[in-house]
Amino acid sequence: MYLTQLLNHYGLKIRILQYIFFISTIFSSFLLPLNWWITALICYVIFVSFGGNIGLHRYYCHNSFITSKFWENILLVLSHYIGVGSVISWVGQHRHHHIFSDTKNDIHSPHTNNVFKVIFGLWNVNISKKLIKDVYKNNNLLLFHKWYFKFHTCLIIFWLSIDFVFNTYFFLSCYAIPNFLCLLSGYMLSFATHGHGYRNFNTSDKSTNSWIAVIFTIGEGWHNNHHNDPKNANTRVKWWEFDLQYQLIKLIKTS
Repeated sequence: MYLTQLLNHYGLKIRILQYIFFISTIFSSFLLPLNWWITALICYVIFVSFGGNIGLHRYYCHNSFITSKFWENILLVLSHYIGVGSVISWVGQHRHHHIFSDTKNDIHSPHTNNVFKVIFGLWNVNISKKLIKDVYKNNNLLLFHKWYFKFHTCLIIFWLSIDFVFNTYFFLSCYAIPNFLCLLSGYMLSFATHGHGYRNFNTSDKSTNSWIAVIFTIGEGWHNNHHNDPKNANTRVKWWEFDLQYQLIKLIKTS
């Protein structure tokens, strides 16, 4: 069975959700006061760090560290809070990317895939369910996968309700804008770290270490280092390649 078939209902729904992020962010440019933009950026740093970089990527996808049940539950929620799909769907796509990196079967490569298709998820490739056999056995991940869009519908209703009651901008600054920036972070990793920058290792793909990506993704841009050793929780190789995510991981890991 293929993961693509398992997730074929995700395509349109996930794009609608991401269009909400995009439209809301554009709307915010004309509406949101500076202090709420600062709030949005703080939320982005938290969500992209613990939800995307640490949770989705290093913990669930690459199993690069072990943490306590308390922090696992936090990573579980934050990994699903950002609107890039369920952990199960994201892990399958990212592991597929590592196996076929920068080949014709890579769904994220700017070298072998149409950029428009990468951005809008219009790729057409079979992703084996074998790639997710470990996360698929996790009942909590299965539950979030099944209820992913209902979960986000509840989040939207919750934040809009707070806005309605207190006449503030919680929905935009605590949900829509941070999620849109998390989405841009993913695009940055797809494009900048497979073209811009330098290489410490002669990997079989075209992965690079991009300081631009490091800044925008809050430390996830040492991509060539990562592709050389995906299961290493620390992507730093040279002394000046600071890995903020690993510093945070050291605070929550048990082994």
